[in-house]
Amino acid sequence: MLNRTSIFTAIEEHIHAADECFAVLVLRVPGLRQISLRFGYEQGEQAEEKAHALITQSLRPIDQVFKAGDDSFVVLLPGLLNHNHALLAGTRLIQAFEQPLNGAASPWQVRPVMGIALYPEHGPSADLLCRRAGMEVDGAQRRGELCTIYQPHDIQVDILYEELREAIETKRLQVFFQPIWNLQTRHIAGVESLARWNSLRHGECLLPASCRFPNRAI
Repeated sequence: MLNRTSIFTAIEEHIHAADECFAVLVLRVPGLRQISLRFGYEQGEQAEEKAHALITQSLRPIDQVFKAGDDSFVVLLPGLLNHNHALLAGTRLIQAFEQPLNGAASPWQVRPVMGIALYPEHGPSADLLCRRAGMEVDGAQRRGELCTIYQPHDIQVDILYEELREAIETKRLQVFFQPIWNLQTRHIAGVESLARWNSLRHGECLLPASCRFPNRAI
């Protein structure tokens, strides 16, 4: 992440103030990278500057905008009352990018995708808020949406592959079997296995998997 120190410092200042709710918005503009590849890096840099200016103009004077990558920005939205205020900022940004950016060679048509995380609801630190907002950007792109807020119940995205692999290799998973009862035939129609994993970081996690036995009674 570009400007990580500046971004985290600004977020932590609001956390330490502890007197308001604020949001971290990660905005990705996928078309910016294509501009650099098609028209050259100078044109790409111009497009990034215009996108940065457009984002800044679309928000309040108290909001802060940071460049975080070739096609991404982090926006700090202080002084919010609820989720709707954060979504309103996202809506303004979507509307701002409806018109093409004026370029030296030709107009650039780009569309932003945004993910939002709220403090303190979605995390106690700058690192976690940025990561969760970034997760929502990826989720929004997969679902074809433009702006979404982090969903705390979707905890599986926080489980790292290395953590689960280490738990399997060290045999720290416990397997339990639960029968699946067919009410019509009054027989067991299958078995659901539940792997219980007591993670130091996440607590107790359930990893379900089903096994059915068609046309067969047990």
